[in-house]
Formats: sequence, structure tokens, C-alpha cells
Amino acid sequence: MTRRGTGLGKMLLEPPWILLASQFMVITLELLTPLLLVFRGRKRYAFVVLLLGFHLSTLLAITIHFLRLVICLLALPPGTPPPDQG
Repeated sequence: MTRRGTGLGKMLLEPPWILLASQFMVITLELLTPLLLVFRGRKRYAFVVLLLGFHLSTLLAITIHFLRLVICLLALPPGTPPPDQG
């Protein structure tokens, strides 16, 4: 945050507990990411939206983007059938 931070990122440094809590939330979110392979329908849609929000907040706070990961997330819309095993 101190080297690449934007105005939004610097605001997160003011009360230190916000940055600390967000770090634990990000780790938890990343550990739960494999659930995208199991979830279907609304659960998958909600999780994809949550992950897209995380990537947007990363871009806005520290100007780092993960465009390749965002493209992969967009390949998992709800209702996408699994690949044909045939």
C-alpha cells in the first residue's frame, strides 16, 4: 500500500484494523476458490461476482490487475455445463 497505493489504498491504512481484517478475508476467499468447481447456479454466480469485486478493489487500491484471472472467472458463468467427456 505504501509504494503503489492510490488514494483509496492510503485510506485503508488510516485505521490499521481495516487492512488487517481485509488480509484475512482475502486469504479466506482465495482458499475457498476451488469451490467454483463444485458450485452451480446462483452460488457460482455469487462467488464469481465476489471474486470480480476483489479484483476490482485490488486495481483501485494498489493499481495491480490480474486480467488473466478475470478472463478465467468469466469463463465460469452460472449454468455452464461441464465439458463433454465423450
